[in-house]
Amino acid sequence: MTPRKLIGAAFALALAGAAAPSLAKTSTTPPGDPCGSGPGRGTGNPCNGNNGNDGRQGNGGGGTVQPSPPIVLPMPAVSGRLAFMEQVGDANRGQINQTASNAWAKVIQAGDANTAGVTQEGSATSFAFAVQAGDENTASVTQGGAGQNVLYTTQLGNRNGVSVEQSAGLGLHNGALVMQTGDGNQASLDQSGSDNRALLKQLGDDNRMGVVQTGVGNRLTWVQEGNGNANLGIEQTGASTMLITQSRPGG
Repeated sequence: MTPRKLIGAAFALALAGAAAPSLAKTSTTPPGDPCGSGPGRGTGNPCNGNNGNDGRQGNGGGGTVQPSPPIVLPMPAVSGRLAFMEQVGDANRGQINQTASNAWAKVIQAGDANTAGVTQEGSATSFAFAVQAGDENTASVTQGGAGQNVLYTTQLGNRNGVSVEQSAGLGLHNGALVMQTGDGNQASLDQSGSDNRALLKQLGDDNRMGVVQTGVGNRLTWVQEGNGNANLGIEQTGASTMLITQSRPGG
């Protein structure tokens, strides 16, 4: 399987369990007695069981929000230290530093003047797979802590930059998948502590992302399509889930 197909498969797997919009309970009649007697009352939805309407039943007071499903990004088996570097092109620079006992890293650069650095430290078990296909892309990955870190990232285009820091706590799984397709995109992710997951994707040019997740059980899915999408400045602490899609014409 080619690197692009491998990361694409990992992305599809993560999307299969990614956080989705929560649906509220739909069996509640809205307040204000809209289904009572009188002219024009009791004839519409949800009074008639939503008949004649392709949408869902209306939502009223007392609805409950169900938690979003987790992002699925399994941890590959890692034992000992393994480092791989593949470079095709001119003036590419890559560096892998491993001091953790169990660490796996692979960097593939296909193009010119790409820069990538991976550091795996601490007592954590870490897995990192980074692909750069284009020119003048930069990638910086730091994985540490005492748990499990997993990262897939790919840059398809020119002058894209990504910076990821992961520090999983003991007995916890910290995952991230970052994809950038286009030119001049920038993404930054800092995950610390608990069972954080992240799924970031940028399609277009000159988009910006910046995320900080610290605490317990955070989940994030953020997709940007088009050009010139700004950084939303998202920071999560605690048991949170989030799903964001931001788009601008021209992507």
